[in-house]
Amino acid sequence: QTGIGFWLRAMFGNPATTGSGDPYTHVFRVTKSQPSLVLEQQYPDIPAYEKFNGCKVNKFSFTYGGDTELTANIDILGAKRTVGATSFASPLTALPLLKFSNFQGTIEEAGAQLAIVTEASLNADFGLDGNTYTIGGNGCRTDLPEGILQVSGSIKAFFADTVLLNKAVNNTKSSLKFKFTSGTHSLQFFMEEVIFQQTSPGIESEKGIYINLPFKAFYDSGAGGSAIVATLVNGYASYATV
Repeated sequence: QTGIGFWLRAMFGNPATTGSGDPYTHVFRVTKSQPSLVLEQQYPDIPAYEKFNGCKVNKFSFTYGGDTELTANIDILGAKRTVGATSFASPLTALPLLKFSNFQGTIEEAGAQLAIVTEASLNADFGLDGNTYTIGGNGCRTDLPEGILQVSGSIKAFFADTVLLNKAVNNTKSSLKFKFTSGTHSLQFFMEEVIFQQTSPGIESEKGIYINLPFKAFYDSGAGGSAIVATLVNGYASYATV
């Protein structure tokens, strides 16, 4: 619940934060450029420290549903790697390990909660250009320019009616909200403008019929001004950088 805020900042930049105490509300929106990070992987018992300069998040994804642990996949591209015997930043601040789980998740479509979804996924591809090696650059990337953000995903649901299927067939714009709630803390991803892609329901077993609906999110005229808005509510005061 705390650490995910730093990854959201890496993707979207500084959030708009409100609140004078726990809980604080941090709202992240798509910006024109991503922050550049310095990351370090530590092996203090050896000792060896790998430092990665000029890092950016290239892709972010997660799938939830079922009883497995809820995890996110984060793909990172960097410019330069160096190995040293000491850490470049010390001492480090340990963050509390507070998790969201699959059982705390809900999905809203067009403002109404969906109770028929068994699995959902979300993918954000920032389209970084990793082929920016130059002559005289000593094998390091000289830049990591962003491409066009692609936000997509899918939902798998019981085929109980044709409402979602008809929206896909008719190319009807809708919205999706993925939310995880733990007490007063929460994490949500809101996509104000979404189009479902056409698929046909399938019989996976004798127990029922399911429909898989891929979707793409975009920004056209939504009031939020962003293809995706991430809102994190937790006890951490600020994710802003100078």
